[in-house]
Amino acid sequence: MPQIWLTYAEAGEFLGCSNAQARAHSISMGWDRKRSRDGQSRLKLPQEEAEQFLESHVTRRLEALQASSFPVRSLQERALAFSERLKRFG
Repeated sequence: MPQIWLTYAEAGEFLGCSNAQARAHSISMGWDRKRSRDGQSRLKLPQEEAEQFLESHVTRRLEALQASSFPVRSLQERALAFSERLKRFG
């Protein structure tokens, strides 16, 4: 499973809370945190949350593509295949 490192702003958006609440949550849950080379602090999502993040990201991207005129059928099939591969390795 790939490592997913999010800024507190990204984590807040994913978790549905503020940046400060995302930071407090990551501390209380004992998630890894570090300052990146770009100067921003980031937290590492545990496996279960990382899987949820990837699924929601893929879903949002597919919805955006479906709203456009871009043909998404093959992309949907590839996304489903990718999701199945993640489940086998998880």
